Amino acid sequence: MGASMITDENRIGLVIRNFIDLEKQLLECMEFIPLIDQNNGTVSPKFIPIILESCSLIESIFKGIAEDEKRTYGFKKYAELHEKDLQLEGTISIFLSSPIRFYQPYQNWTQIVPNWWNSYNKLKHDRLNNYEFATYESAILALAALHQLMSKCRVFTDNLIKAGWVNPSGDFLADLICDRLSESGLPLSLIPCESSLLVSPLTFNFVSFREGAPVIDNCDFSNRVKIMLTMEGH
Repeated sequence: MGASMITDENRIGLVIRNFIDLEKQLLECMEFIPLIDQNNGTVSPKFIPIILESCSLIESIFKGIAEDEKRTYGFKKYAELHEKDLQLEGTISIFLSSPIRFYQPYQNWTQIVPNWWNSYNKLKHDRLNNYEFATYESAILALAALHQLMSKCRVFTDNLIKAGWVNPSGDFLADLICDRLSESGLPLSLIPCESSLLVSPLTFNFVSFREGAPVIDNCDFSNRVKIMLTMEGH
């Protein structure tokens, strides 16, 4: 998979730093707006930069890993180009709120453009007349989508390890580093990629749903995440 546009370590580091800043913005919003189902449709100007910046970075990454990086495609075309390699459609992230939430932003993206991406396009072209698309839910899903893409996109793996997003005490870490250095692939294990708010799989899903209830497989989460999951009954 081509990746010349974003293989430069400074550019990859810039994406990670931008994500961290956007996550801080969302955390600030959560201090004043409770994250409950009734507030999913809440509209705020605070959500606009989170949606716009997250989706703009997603678009840049998709463009950067396309074989013809000079062309700009639509979202459905990016799904066609990248789903086979990235396997985002079934990816589930843990959102470390109380209660714990689970997000699947790329669900059915090979068939239907997600609502959060439509919100991005509306706000990008005319944010004043499309202000109602700046919702809490779109901001969270856009950020989760960026987190998943960074976790699944192999050009980010080394930098995510350096940034501390991969459990430094994890049993898999030594194998992961060796495999990355030798370019022999990734360990066939469940590897969580953790930021302040989100936990996404670096390889295979560690969340599934059985009879509508989330089930989290045993995984080498950091102690911080283990404690939060235990306190929330998972």
